[in-house]
Amino acid sequence: MPKKRPETKTSAINTSADYFLAIDLRPREFEILGQLATMGFVGQDIIFRSPYAHGGVGAFHVKGRFRDRPAVVKVQGVKPLISEVKMIKSFAAQNRSSLIRPPQVYFHTPWNHSRAYELIFMESVEGDFIVKEGELASPSSVSRFFELYRDYKKNCLTRPWLSPASSDSFTQRHTQWDQMLQAHSRRGLVEVSDLNLIRRASTILLARYSRTPSEFQQRHLSVNDFKTDTHAKVVIFSNLFWQYTQPLFDLTFAYSWYLLTIAHFSISEITRQHSLWQSEMLKVAKELGRVEDYHFALLERSVAQLGLDMLMIPQESDILKIRPLIRSQVSSLLS
Repeated sequence: MPKKRPETKTSAINTSADYFLAIDLRPREFEILGQLATMGFVGQDIIFRSPYAHGGVGAFHVKGRFRDRPAVVKVQGVKPLISEVKMIKSFAAQNRSSLIRPPQVYFHTPWNHSRAYELIFMESVEGDFIVKEGELASPSSVSRFFELYRDYKKNCLTRPWLSPASSDSFTQRHTQWDQMLQAHSRRGLVEVSDLNLIRRASTILLARYSRTPSEFQQRHLSVNDFKTDTHAKVVIFSNLFWQYTQPLFDLTFAYSWYLLTIAHFSISEITRQHSLWQSEMLKVAKELGRVEDYHFALLERSVAQLGLDMLMIPQESDILKIRPLIRSQVSSLLS
């Protein structure tokens, strides 16, 4: 049985801590799809899985129909400290954006110990992602993504509904990263010189964030979290991840993960995307008057890429291809 986590009201979920619970829904997918059928859900098309670095899957989404409407069911294997349904309601209650909205929830069965998963029946949003994971993005689509980010920053964060953590969350996450890397089967791809660079950067980040107040935001805001609907609105996903964290983490997170999903392209194409995204992020940071915060947030994300996240790229050859770019960025930010 997985170990229980200590409860907190500062977040709905902790992905770094949940890594060590070793949850994997893949062996249960057939069973769960059968359960959905008995509940009147028609469809067995799994459209997205949420993987861990160790290879397990903590949640997945199934597309189909429910009560004569197009629907998507999220199967949440990791027990959230706060249900995503409650997080969606809390977000909606304070959201002032006329453009960005949360998904509509049709039905919900809470997580329980006998079943060991939660089911959330939501609308099927039939539009397009602003930027598509794993594909090269056009300058206009990246610009559009950050236009939405500006609206999100202004109108979607009007009243936090969770409290800041009492302890330094970066210090805790840094410790968990190190533990995760030591347990990773591909840890040999992180070279000694990379580890030395990471230690140097981490010392600077620990000093910075130990004296910097955290800020409320959606800390996993990725390219998979802005999707247009049929009424020219944009639906925001990953609503489990609203919490206090380091300043402008939400500005750099999408870039840091998107870059890893295009590692199968040529290094020249990856480098062009790298420059495009950084140009747009810097533009936003200047508008906010927070260039220093942006540079530290980018360093934090680059360290995470170099020390752990890049190991999730499927092909080892692609890791070796993109690693020098990430390493160079960490070195540049430290200079």
